[in-house]
Amino acid sequence: MTRTEWAKIWNLMLVAYPNRREKEGASEKDTITLYHRMLDDLPTAAVQVAALTHISQSVWFPSIAELRKGAMAAISHEHRAPLPHQAWAEVKEQVRVNGYAATPTFTHPLIERAIEGAGGYKDFCMSELDQEMSWRAQFLKSYEQLLARETEDALVLPEVRATIAQLADKRRLRIGEGAK
Repeated sequence: MTRTEWAKIWNLMLVAYPNRREKEGASEKDTITLYHRMLDDLPTAAVQVAALTHISQSVWFPSIAELRKGAMAAISHEHRAPLPHQAWAEVKEQVRVNGYAATPTFTHPLIERAIEGAGGYKDFCMSELDQEMSWRAQFLKSYEQLLARETEDALVLPEVRATIAQLADKRRLRIGEGAK
């Protein structure tokens, strides 16, 4: 997102929240720069959707986190994972249609990861009918954890993600050197 595109969104928010200008602690320029820096990795359209949605739902000026979360929701809308009960229904449908022998095809990768986390697709297919409630509980727990992690990860700034990766690499290096 360019500075010009961001300036248009910023001005839209200022018009929607006219009292915002009176409550500035930092300079307006510093605030605009920080917001832009924290949001510039996101598509302009997604940030604009987030701003408009926030304006329509809140009486308070949006924080960076609120805009980021709203933009990520707009981006992920078409790639959104099914709700947990829908994902479980998909697993059951794959078992009914494909059974043990075929490889299941799920609409979202989290479903496959969750069934593997719960014990594996083939093991579920071979399990007794009276174990289904246990499998369902394990699947739903796994799926909800994966979904929460995916949502959290999507909100992390790219520069923060890069710093975390560098720190992890340094730690791995230190651990490797200590093992010698």
